[in-house]
Amino acid sequence: MLFVGAFVLAPKRWPALLLALFLLSLISEPSAAKNIFGVVVDKQSGKPIENANIFLVGSNAGTTSDSTGFFAIPNVTESESRVTASFIGYETRTVDGLPSGVIKDNVIILEMEPTLVKLPQVTIEENRFVESALNSTDGFMAKKVKTTQVQNAVGAMDDVIRYYSVFAAIQQKTDLNSLLYIRGGSPDQNLVLIDDVPIFNPYAMRISLGGAISLVDNDLLNSAEMLDSGFGARYGNRLSSIINISYKEGSREKFHSESNLNVTAGNVSVQGPFAKGKGSFIASLGASYFDFLVEQTGARDVSVLIPKRRQVHGKVVYSFNESNKLSLLFINGKEETGVKDYRPENLTLDSDSHTRIASVRHQVVLNPQTFVSTSLSYYRDRNHLQFFDNGNIFHGGELAFHTTSRNLREEITWSPMKTTRFVVGSELNSSTEYLAWAVSWRSNVELPIDIDFRGEERQYAFYAENSTNVKENTTITIGLRKSVTRNFKPSVLSPRLRIENRLSDKILLSASWGVYHQFPSMFSTVLRGVPIDISKNYASLKPEKAKYVDLSTQFFPAQNFSVTLSGYHKSLSDLLIADEQRIYIADNIGSGYANGLEFQLRGVSGLWDKLSFYLAYAYANARYKTGKSQWTYFDHDRRHSLSCSFNVNVSTSLSVDGQWRFGSGFPYTPIVGYLYSPDSWQADPDGWVLVKGQKNSQRLPPYQRLDFRVSYKSHIGKIKTGFYFELVNILNIRNIFFYDWNLNADGPADYAIEKTPIYMMPFMPMAGSRFEF
Repeated sequence: MLFVGAFVLAPKRWPALLLALFLLSLISEPSAAKNIFGVVVDKQSGKPIENANIFLVGSNAGTTSDSTGFFAIPNVTESESRVTASFIGYETRTVDGLPSGVIKDNVIILEMEPTLVKLPQVTIEENRFVESALNSTDGFMAKKVKTTQVQNAVGAMDDVIRYYSVFAAIQQKTDLNSLLYIRGGSPDQNLVLIDDVPIFNPYAMRISLGGAISLVDNDLLNSAEMLDSGFGARYGNRLSSIINISYKEGSREKFHSESNLNVTAGNVSVQGPFAKGKGSFIASLGASYFDFLVEQTGARDVSVLIPKRRQVHGKVVYSFNESNKLSLLFINGKEETGVKDYRPENLTLDSDSHTRIASVRHQVVLNPQTFVSTSLSYYRDRNHLQFFDNGNIFHGGELAFHTTSRNLREEITWSPMKTTRFVVGSELNSSTEYLAWAVSWRSNVELPIDIDFRGEERQYAFYAENSTNVKENTTITIGLRKSVTRNFKPSVLSPRLRIENRLSDKILLSASWGVYHQFPSMFSTVLRGVPIDISKNYASLKPEKAKYVDLSTQFFPAQNFSVTLSGYHKSLSDLLIADEQRIYIADNIGSGYANGLEFQLRGVSGLWDKLSFYLAYAYANARYKTGKSQWTYFDHDRRHSLSCSFNVNVSTSLSVDGQWRFGSGFPYTPIVGYLYSPDSWQADPDGWVLVKGQKNSQRLPPYQRLDFRVSYKSHIGKIKTGFYFELVNILNIRNIFFYDWNLNADGPADYAIEKTPIYMMPFMPMAGSRFEF
């Protein structure tokens, strides 16, 4: 049923394909590939420069420097070895990355001179705090991702949200979708931003595959960073994490196009300059091909869920001058899914979704100390689902959830001196939400029977933050956010504190503390991952609250190695907990906690000439309770997680990637018996009710999955090509998603309890391609 239209190859052909890829690598261009490593530093102070743009002259290949100034560019030939580094506030620097005589890899130091930035009526020396505003960073513990990492990641399906599951501390309850559970939090507690636009429902293929991928377009992706602790006062209304995504700007020098085909869709993108290089545009058009294949093969009536997806993403940027920039963002996506006779469930289903997003953002440097950013965005999401039993039209259901949001943000960054930065801002969000749900099925469904929620909300937020450098090696950031809403009284205050210390050139320390609030909304019902209904008592609810403490260190024991250790404690109060006896009506009756330890070891690309690797382990413990009841594990509590991945550059053209993930089992509630109670809302059509045991008292078997990927890159004339072949769950391990419980009338007694496992992703070969023009 899943991933209809994937390139499924006969097993006997895999060795031939791998051999062909290897032979192609042998006949590729003869020049030997080398790796370029380097560090970008301020020439005057010697301090590392983070987020500097590094690229190869005459090529689209590039990267950015990390918090230590380090960067790595693998597989570089001598014909394209000139390296350019740029950073606002500094002179652009170009050097030869592979000077003659270099036999293997090369290490370079790029010393960048501060430059003079021209502003209206004034010439000033730019300081690095203004650049920090333009390239915001929320501490070295942010989990940062670049486009190339997503494109080359095994098992990520070219999707940045799915990519984050490589981190052991980030969980998925099933690998069939991209919903993330982070440090004890549920998916609705993650805030996704694209160029500062809040994306309330960031998932695509919502009905057919339960949100298999995100709606983020990887062709436009510039970078992403996840903040799972210590995020600053500018971020609010979420308890768990921030995923801050930035779309890249189009080229201001030449027109350029790309096309790619992966397991879910095909994409074509184009970019280029206008207004003599003052502006640029980039746009991408994507479409799924499942429905096309079905139409071409005449199999429209096959019993599969057939998703049909179309989307367009674009960004237009215009610079009035060197310190004044206007950006426009637009996203339009539509999905449809239909099946006439889905035989495993004997049902007919139709669904459609439509998402529209638009924003305008203005950024200007007013003077040497002041940077202003203003953004206005519009978000509209419409979803509708109908299904019914083919054998009984009275058994069926209907779901509709709509939201419209308008968001205005104004932020001012002021740096009176090089060691101090102040940020003040305000945010206004006006939204309308509608959720209607009704179901009557042939067996008991663990969902509210009916929901009719219509809400209008207006939220105001004001925040201020100060960052101060102390003795050059310590940064202290203090912030305060105040949120006021029309529906929830009184207002809430959220103080934040983060301290970072560079103990030495090889050791970084971080400590953060903060208070976070999240107001109830329709998405608490849609994305929480457990049955919950807030429509019956919405007016009496309160915001949920979390107090967070995090201690982390990152150190570099040897060249090309980094080790990260983290520990956290999250205290939760006023949690929305559903009462199963009241048909899942939720109240702020819960309290809870989440504790965890995390370890990461990374070998930077180029280690031992060809190999890079990542190893991570996470221990977590997340529980909740109501009143004086005993502690209960959250449904998404996973005690142990382990993730291992590697990359081997066999040659300039050929690379091999692998990833193995392990996770201890999620908790579940066993069924211990049944009784006849026809008046109960939990009864099936025959009047029987399954009796549950202690909540989440047992655990599913452990999860593990091994994936491999072979990638081949070459060129046809001036066209760069790339192909990959991937084996997902190569061991074909049958990981259990959940148990489906039913009464079986054919058992040895009158009735017998039947426990049926529902499995996650099976073994699956996949393939994809990319072309750059």
